Amino acid sequence: MSIILFIIALVLVIGLGIIFLPFTFAYYLVTLKWKSGFKAFERWILKLAKSLDQLGNVLCSVPFKYIFLKRGVAWLEDEDLTVSYVIAVMKNEGKLSIAGMVLGWLLNVLDKDHLKKAIENQRKNDAKACKRLND
Repeated sequence: MSIILFIIALVLVIGLGIIFLPFTFAYYLVTLKWKSGFKAFERWILKLAKSLDQLGNVLCSVPFKYIFLKRGVAWLEDEDLTVSYVIAVMKNEGKLSIAGMVLGWLLNVLDKDHLKKAIENQRKNDAKACKRLND
């Protein structure tokens, strides 16, 4: 059953994604005008990037464990965690391999304090989730 659900999800994401990416861009430009439309589209792209980051954490968890972590350390495979968050946590715990340290450094070069922000964002998201459950 899980294979069937995976295939359906994959077909929907790839098939509809190709159609809806330009549709979403046009929607934001037309309904929100140019400047605010670009900003809204940029926020949407950021959400999409986070989703891909979470997908990467699940999809690549086995090879990442051997590439980015010291021997014998378990990768955090939770589907709600991003690769950035896992790298940040493992860096703080001193469990990164040399490749993991290079990836962490690269992420911080591309986006100042990226690893710190990844931990802060995860904490905020967890707090929001707890609040929703309690409401």
